Amino acid sequence: MASNTSSQNISNKAGKVTGQAQAKKDELMDRAGQATGQAQTGEQVMHMAQGAADAVKNTLGMQNTSSNTTTTNNPNPMSKN
Repeated sequence: MASNTSSQNISNKAGKVTGQAQAKKDELMDRAGQATGQAQTGEQVMHMAQGAADAVKNTLGMQNTSSNTTTTNNPNPMSKN
């Protein structure tokens, strides 16, 4: 009978360890999901801030469009070089 009780104890301990491992895995998966959600939220905030900055620049006429931008060293564009 001692070996039967010993087997049951080992089986019970194995079941506890398995349950604890499952609980820990679930906890870590939840944390990973939360971190992913936070990263996505941070990226969304960054895009919103960039959009707001672009809107302000557009409103103030400071937008930078490559087709309309010309570089010149002449401080007076009306004068001839």
